[in-house]
Amino acid sequence: MRPKSGTDHVFPWRSLLGKKRGLSLILLFVGIALLIAAPFGLKPYGIYLLSLWAVMTIAALGLNLTLGYAGQISLAQASFVGIGAYTAALLTTQGWPLGAAFALAALLSFVIGWLLGYPALRVAHHYLAFVTLSFATLVFLVLRNEEWLTKGVYGISGIPRPTLLGWSTKAPQDFYFFCPRRSGPRIDRCVVAACALPGDARSPP
Repeated sequence: MRPKSGTDHVFPWRSLLGKKRGLSLILLFVGIALLIAAPFGLKPYGIYLLSLWAVMTIAALGLNLTLGYAGQISLAQASFVGIGAYTAALLTTQGWPLGAAFALAALLSFVIGWLLGYPALRVAHHYLAFVTLSFATLVFLVLRNEEWLTKGVYGISGIPRPTLLGWSTKAPQDFYFFCPRRSGPRIDRCVVAACALPGDARSPP
């Protein structure tokens, strides 16, 4: 009889992990297929909800960077989403091209985030949560009360739908397929993570 080697018990686990990966890939492709086919069977309001979900997914990517990769409890994610969204909305309603409005919105969010993050590096955990919660409350009050700029609780109306290389997104289905594209390729998120993590590592444990 051949003696059992020390690695024999590992092989079943490798097989099980391979099956789990295969099942995950199948579920991923099924999910993507459902998301592609979903707007063709929905009314405009249903497509609007899917588009809103896609936009919120972009916001969740940033939250995953700070909370998931860096391990920092930041409660100001929605504030930076709001700053970028209001900046882009205000500029596009004034006739700015979409690309320039997006670039300036990202730059403004980065500058404000850097100004907030530099002193916040001295705190961590629940203290960082307090700092970012205070900032989130301040941004909310400004966006709600400064009606001369943000229109207050009524919001900004007349925002033009994007047009990308001649492709108009005025139709609900077109806008839905446009939203996931704004999340950008995975490599962009990796570059952002690589740039942000060294700064986060300087914060106290």
